Amino acid sequence: MMLNQGRQRLKMAGKATKTIEKKEVTFEKGSGNVFRDLGLPNPDEMGRKSDLVHRIDKIIRGCAMSQTLAAQKMGVDQSDLSKILGGQFRSVTFDKLFDMLIALGKT
Repeated sequence: MMLNQGRQRLKMAGKATKTIEKKEVTFEKGSGNVFRDLGLPNPDEMGRKSDLVHRIDKIIRGCAMSQTLAAQKMGVDQSDLSKILGGQFRSVTFDKLFDMLIALGKT
């Protein structure tokens, strides 16, 4: 009832309502590694690095720690940490991410 009243108000205000066309959507089961599914290079390594970044992010959020403080504890610039947490970690080595995780856990 409310929806119809809303549509009537829109029409009365001189605005047209939009009809959305139904389209068929198909799904494909993934491999469990999004990097492989997207055809990106080194998908296994990227998957492992992604797991480390997720753990780092989970610890930072769980402790309600600022990125600035977390970056200091891990020995990296806050801007670099922000990029890593934002998904830009291809150029960061697995060992570096692992060291960051260990340093964060020593707080």
